[in-house]
Amino acid sequence: MADSENEPDMEQMLKELKKLRLQASLQKNLSSELGRQKLISDEAQELALEKAKELDKMVKKLKLESQLRKNLSSEMERQKEIAVEAQELATE
Repeated sequence: MADSENEPDMEQMLKELKKLRLQASLQKNLSSELGRQKLISDEAQELALEKAKELDKMVKKLKLESQLRKNLSSEMERQKEIAVEAQELATE
């Protein structure tokens, strides 16, 4: 009689044990997945920072090139004016 009374309790405990094992397994899997996602996120952030630095360098380079073109254009205009003045002086 005692065995039949303990049988439902034993079944209930086995169900609870299976449930707890499944829960532990799911938590372990979730922890592993979160770790993997964090690693991916860290790598993506590092790559984004590298790309941002590259873009900053490109922007600085383009600004410098633009300034050089502007200065070159101004210098060429000045040289042209000097040449015209020299030609006018030579023809006088």
